[in-house]
Amino acid sequence: MNISIKERKIFTENDFITMANFPEMYAMFDKIFYGEVKDVFESHFGRIRNRTEIMIQIRDDNRYMIDNYQSVTIPWIGVGVYFFDDIFSAPPEAGIIWEMPPGCQRKPEITAIMEEVSENRPEWTSFRLDQPESWNGMSRSKPLRSLMDGEDHVKNVREYIIEVMEDAAAIRNKYSNLFNKIR
Repeated sequence: MNISIKERKIFTENDFITMANFPEMYAMFDKIFYGEVKDVFESHFGRIRNRTEIMIQIRDDNRYMIDNYQSVTIPWIGVGVYFFDDIFSAPPEAGIIWEMPPGCQRKPEITAIMEEVSENRPEWTSFRLDQPESWNGMSRSKPLRSLMDGEDHVKNVREYIIEVMEDAAAIRNKYSNLFNKIR
């Protein structure tokens, strides 16, 4: 029986290795997402939230994410690296996610746009758009492993994140009538 790490009451050797490496991993992610990525994000999507939010995202959602402030009229957007409970069957991914909370006031209109985008652009994947009572949206990502080529993985991830942000900005500009308050 496979028990989630959050449900276990015992430590494993991997837990100790993970914690020993955590400061270095966190510093590498900071090199990716602060600086040029932060500047591009803020130029397209507005000011990012406080850095303490990153630790909350790691703890609660298993992801290192920079994101913007939420609104009841527009979707939340974040870029980062997502980790899954079973890294062997679902390796970490880097990318962008656009989500709407259950109470988003313009959810039907934005859902229609997200359906259109994910149908016409295969690099974008929608999720739970048929469940208005849930958080739902669309994302564009790729396995982190696919970006681990060459001598500078940080640069590879940074360049990919900038690419997906530029793509998301183009989508936002195309549908500015619905995303006009995202800045």
